[in-house]
Amino acid sequence: MEKKDKKKVLSNKEKYMLEIKNKYEDNKNFFEDGDINSKVYAFINKFVACEFLMKQMIYHYNHDTEKEFCEIRDIQLNMNKIYATIKFFNYDINKEDLKFIFNGDKTRGRKSCKELRNGFLHSFDSNDGYEIYNRFDSLMDCMDCFIYIIIS
Repeated sequence: MEKKDKKKVLSNKEKYMLEIKNKYEDNKNFFEDGDINSKVYAFINKFVACEFLMKQMIYHYNHDTEKEFCEIRDIQLNMNKIYATIKFFNYDINKEDLKFIFNGDKTRGRKSCKELRNGFLHSFDSNDGYEIYNRFDSLMDCMDCFIYIIIS
């Protein structure tokens, strides 16, 4: 008689913990590698600054032109509103640059700053983290230009 291999059947809790551990391993570099960590979090901080400025401008644009009164936290960053707000404040910012920051292509290697931030922070997608790291200079340059134009 042959001995049959019995595979251990994992409970749901064990499966969940294995999935959590694997997800952590996928993202470990973002928590532990100083170079990756510093670039990804510098990117996130810069995007938050861009989002802050844009929402502040939309808030005042809404208040002045549409007589809309909502809390800044409730403002959605849709491109039509962003374009109208930029025009209202007479800023000369290319639409493609605005899309690059707030709503661009969702294709890997060409994701917008917003898509990358959302993917990394909300879904813990390590691919988005590595894309941030690999495209760091161009992402930061575009956001730096946006901030410079707004605050100058």
